[in-house]
Amino acid sequence: MECPKCESSQVVRLPPSQISPHPGYRCTDCGLKMRESGMLFVYIIVLVIGLAVGGLFVSMAIARENDNFPYRGLWLAGAGLVVAGYSAMQIARPAPLSKPKLDKEE
Repeated sequence: MECPKCESSQVVRLPPSQISPHPGYRCTDCGLKMRESGMLFVYIIVLVIGLAVGGLFVSMAIARENDNFPYRGLWLAGAGLVVAGYSAMQIARPAPLSKPKLDKEE
């Protein structure tokens, strides 16, 4: 793998965090953080679900007709928006470039 910014091959995998078991990679030369190349689709799905959950609960809180709306459920809206923000941040990161394999010719 190579860094898309400095084209260095000094790319290391980041350790799993409390948020994600696949946080991505970091270039040791320039310090650029990168997402895993196969995770873009997953982050897009998580972004859509997080925005849907957050938007649903926020719209329910705004459009309530009576005062019996359970405000305890608004933490779910906050969690959905936090997850959507993390996904958007990961989508914005570049993916490492795959280094082409050179065949040995004799």
